[in-house]
Amino acid sequence: MAVGIVGRPEVLFLDEPTAGFDPAARRDFHDLIHSLSDSDVTILLTTHDLAEAEKLSDRVVVLAGGVIVADDSPDALRLAVSRTSEVRYRRDGVMEVHACSDPADHLRGVLTAPGGPVTDLEVRRATLEDAYLDLVLRVENGDPPPRDLALAPGRPGPAHPPTDTSEVA
Repeated sequence: MAVGIVGRPEVLFLDEPTAGFDPAARRDFHDLIHSLSDSDVTILLTTHDLAEAEKLSDRVVVLAGGVIVADDSPDALRLAVSRTSEVRYRRDGVMEVHACSDPADHLRGVLTAPGGPVTDLEVRRATLEDAYLDLVLRVENGDPPPRDLALAPGRPGPAHPPTDTSEVA
């Protein structure tokens, strides 16, 4: 890794760079990647660690069956797959779990309803891993991806067209 960044490259290719790292080393590595990205280094990261990809990436390309099936930001991929959030909280000793499309609206209702104080509040949204698994399952079943998902150039649906046609292989 150190050899790759010594010469201040414009593009850095990393393949599963944190495999075998302990949590502290992984966090330090993530800080380094963010620093490099902030200094205009383009980083191509290949990884099976989708939580890491979600933290580090501005753009994610999803491969399924050797074909690019999606090309968008982690947030756009998550939202294309699931527009619901899971709201969890404890009230009066009971853990409540609700799936809803507008967690803020749901929580306004919860917080103004009679009952004891709300504790252990969490709002969870779909992860990049959830989106990936959904996309791969769709491909395996022959189903189209979500309509609002940006697809790779040359595939049906909206896409991020390349600015230079030489970018398309």
